[in-house]
Amino acid sequence: RWPAEYFAEVVRRAAAAGARIVLFAGPGEEAVAREVAERSGTLGTPALIDLSGALSLVDLAAHLAILDCYLSNDSGPMHIAWAQRTPVTAIFGPTVRRHGFYPRGPRATVLETGLDCRPCGLHGPQQCPLGHHRCMRDITPDTVWQDVHAKLFG
Repeated sequence: RWPAEYFAEVVRRAAAAGARIVLFAGPGEEAVAREVAERSGTLGTPALIDLSGALSLVDLAAHLAILDCYLSNDSGPMHIAWAQRTPVTAIFGPTVRRHGFYPRGPRATVLETGLDCRPCGLHGPQQCPLGHHRCMRDITPDTVWQDVHAKLFG
């Protein structure tokens, strides 16, 4: 996954720009979500709605359908958002578009690096086989924020 501190930086910028942030995380990912909220400075503020670990799949789909932008790793919820025509900013690290599983169209952006070690699996391993995780670390919050900002504010 994209580093929590990177997500936090984009959340911080979005909140500073006046956006309301909805934080999603599946079962077992609540600690990472909390880290993002804490690092971003939005924990406990009106800018953040924390729904991590609180939604069924049906409820998640309903929430994803009404977002102005969904920032996500390559994941199942990313596909749910895209299928509902929610603008998506997708971060692909160990996975690649050429496998065919990616959001398409003018409202979808896939951000990825051109590293020779990619892909390192069809769905991406939990740990980088080479130990550097550059496929995610090289996608900077600045790059991601440019795309998210354009989707949120035109």
